[in-house]
Amino acid sequence: MKFLRSYRTLPVNDSYRTQLLSTLATLEATNPASLLAAVCQDRWQQAQLLPIHWQLVATRQIGTDLEQPLTMQSCVWLQTP
Repeated sequence: MKFLRSYRTLPVNDSYRTQLLSTLATLEATNPASLLAAVCQDRWQQAQLLPIHWQLVATRQIGTDLEQPLTMQSCVWLQTP
């Protein structure tokens, strides 16, 4: 949780947020590495998307098992309201 704390107040690019959430809705359950690869192939753009991904996890828009260490292979899914 300490890792995610700094991402909670990160300003989010709405376009990137929408891309991540809509792609995750299509994939259903995946991991961060696969999610970013599904959104774009460019490594630089993936690097821009990664903090937004963690912000969405921190604000519980993207679900994951917070009892396990967070890695690029952690299972993630779209949280339902």
